[in-house]
Amino acid sequence: MRQMKAIAFIFLMVLCMASMAQQKKSKNVESEFMQIDGINVPIDSHSKYITKSMPDSTVMNIDTTRYERDFILFPNAFRPDKSGQIGGQYLLGTYNNNVFHPTTDQDIDEYQLLIYNRYGYLVFESTDINIGWDGYFENRLMPQDGYFYVATGRFVTTGAKFSKWGQFIILL
Repeated sequence: MRQMKAIAFIFLMVLCMASMAQQKKSKNVESEFMQIDGINVPIDSHSKYITKSMPDSTVMNIDTTRYERDFILFPNAFRPDKSGQIGGQYLLGTYNNNVFHPTTDQDIDEYQLLIYNRYGYLVFESTDINIGWDGYFENRLMPQDGYFYVATGRFVTTGAKFSKWGQFIILL
C-alpha cells in the first residue's frame, strides 16, 4: 500500500512538471504598452517591465523593476499552534504563521493544495484557497520535518493557470 502511494506521488510530480513545461512552450509573448508617469511601459501577458529614461532623450537604464501580474507565493516554513487544531482557516492577505497557506493578490479558482510528508504520504488536501494546513494530521501535530506541497489553480482575472510545488519545514 505504501509503495503504491509513493508511485502515485512520483506520477503526480511527473505530470506537474510536464504541465509546467507545456505552459512555458505555449506562452503567447504579445506585448502591449501602458503609460505610467509619462513613461511607456511594455506589458506582456504575465509581467510588467518598467525602464526609466532621462528627459533629454538619452536612454539610461536607471532602474528596471519586474512586477508579476499573477503571482502566488508559499512560505518555506511555518510554526503550527501547539495548543490544538485551528482548522486551517485564515484571511487571505494576512501573514499568519500558524497556518501553511499561499499569499496572492488575485482571485483564484480551480484551486487544489496537496501536502506530502517526506515519505510521500498525503497528509493534507484542500480545494478552498481560504483553508490552509494547520500542521495536524489525524488529530496529531506533525513532527518538525520537511514536507512537500503541490498547488494548482487558475487566476480568475487573467485565466492563467498555475502549477507550483516546493518544500517547506514545520518549526516547533
